[in-house]
Amino acid sequence: MNKSPEIPNNQTIREIISDSFQINLPITGGNGKSIDDAIVMLEDQDYVHNEYVVLEYLGFYRFVEWKVLGQKLLCCGDKRFDCITIYVSEVLDKSEVWTEEFFFDVSNCLGDNEKDLVEMK
Repeated sequence: MNKSPEIPNNQTIREIISDSFQINLPITGGNGKSIDDAIVMLEDQDYVHNEYVVLEYLGFYRFVEWKVLGQKLLCCGDKRFDCITIYVSEVLDKSEVWTEEFFFDVSNCLGDNEKDLVEMK
């Protein structure tokens, strides 16, 4: 059972982090819970680092601790997505645990050579 605050449907991740922590990250897009509502990483050399920063601030916002279980690059048409699976636990109640996936659109961050390598999979 997930008792932590849910990500509001009427706010983007960028708005939540900006409003709650006064941090402006190079992101746009949705809540990250699906490919259709992915968090869009804007062109940035440190986009992987920024994905983890997003997850860290979401953890603070939701009062949860988390660790990465896996990360994979997905293709959907001409778009590329990092899918990060995390193991989550409540800060106060360690018996409450679950897994979640967050989707980051990294299409703006990959060079042409990297896009070609992914398509060859």
